[in-house]
Amino acid sequence: MVASCSQDDIDRVRALLGKEVSVDMRKSGFGQFTAVLAKVSPTATTDLVHPALGAVFGGPLDVRRRVVGNGVKNQYYRYELFGPRFRLEIALPEVLKDRLRVGQSALVRIRGNRVMLWKRIISRFENWLRSKQ
Repeated sequence: MVASCSQDDIDRVRALLGKEVSVDMRKSGFGQFTAVLAKVSPTATTDLVHPALGAVFGGPLDVRRRVVGNGVKNQYYRYELFGPRFRLEIALPEVLKDRLRVGQSALVRIRGNRVMLWKRIISRFENWLRSKQ
């Protein structure tokens, strides 16, 4: 299963690599179950990792259409995320692997350590300062 994570949450998510996460697929009739966070991409990208994640295809992530290529014959459209996100790979339980289909959506809950509001504010302020340098 492929998931997406914002830059703001990646430190907490990386700390949970190899640990269980909660997956909710009740809307698809598969209920709730646990899976393992198997892989986190090393860098963030604006590439849409799977069309089902894009809002124009019914997914939760906002995307924009961008023209790629030059010239009339070589031009095509590509959807990309508004901001960079990290690709996550979730290892599903064996009993479900053959039953799920490409493009089905799920809500993945990854619970890490608690984050204090003041730490979050300081972190965002530090990131903002770095971006101004």
